[in-house]
Amino acid sequence: SSAAGGRFPHAVLLTGPEGVGKQILARYLARMLLCLHETPAGRPCGNCRACALLEAGTHPDFYEVAPLEEKETIGIDQVRALSADLLLTGSLGARRIAVICPADAMTRAAANSLLKTLEEPRPGTVLLLVTARPAQLPATVRSRCQHTQVACPPSAQARDWLARQYPDTEWQPLLVLAGGAPLRALALQEEGLGELDQQLAMDLSDIASRRVTPLEVAERWKKTGAQRCLDWLQAKVMVLARARAVRGEFPNDLQKAGENINLERLIDYSDRLARARALLQTSANELLVLEGVLIPWTRDLATDPHMLQAGTQ
Repeated sequence: SSAAGGRFPHAVLLTGPEGVGKQILARYLARMLLCLHETPAGRPCGNCRACALLEAGTHPDFYEVAPLEEKETIGIDQVRALSADLLLTGSLGARRIAVICPADAMTRAAANSLLKTLEEPRPGTVLLLVTARPAQLPATVRSRCQHTQVACPPSAQARDWLARQYPDTEWQPLLVLAGGAPLRALALQEEGLGELDQQLAMDLSDIASRRVTPLEVAERWKKTGAQRCLDWLQAKVMVLARARAVRGEFPNDLQKAGENINLERLIDYSDRLARARALLQTSANELLVLEGVLIPWTRDLATDPHMLQAGTQ
């Protein structure tokens, strides 16, 4: 493997949606790189002293940097301390590994402080930066890392894994709500949000039938969590777009949704949703953002009040 041959990049940026296991992957890579015994497949042996120390959380050459308790950002002092530690010689082997998660939580000053370590890495130093929002990192940081995209697994594979965690749970609606990310679906289930899929679909059906106003639904969605609701809506729009674009290749319960919506309008609406989700990362008024995507739903898209429910099964 590249790790075994000493060719592993000095800095890797692991990106992908929330809940796909990027941090788990980063920790696994750290175990692989720090393991003292090579296995035929390049996996960590699990038996050497390095593996035992990593399991116990006491490996002297492994560092994790995250926001401090009750903080939302990674400060410059944390990055300076990490950079100083990485200048030291490894205690157990030739490598020192650091995981920064989420990397986009670094303040601008902290990210700039990391640049010297990225530009002039000590031999054997590996930085693993983990983020679902790489665009929020400075371009100077991104350009000095090898990028690795961690995608959501196939739906069937994700459901099989989740079913082993909670066999009695209906996972498909939660996976849709989680955008296909299994760890996020698991977190939603543990938060008791298994019924949210049906609730949000009913809200849109009620808007289409004019039983409620977009503003009333926007107020409910704000309480539920604006980002979560728009992520769900984006996932539904993708399901409907596929159903409309590839008629006959989807289950029968998606055909009605596919046949009762204009694909071009749906694509335009998807673009609007993407802009709305980006706005939620700013100081924009959440209620206005939500209302801004719910009003066009009534005006442009909802030709059939049962359309969304057809796509939720």
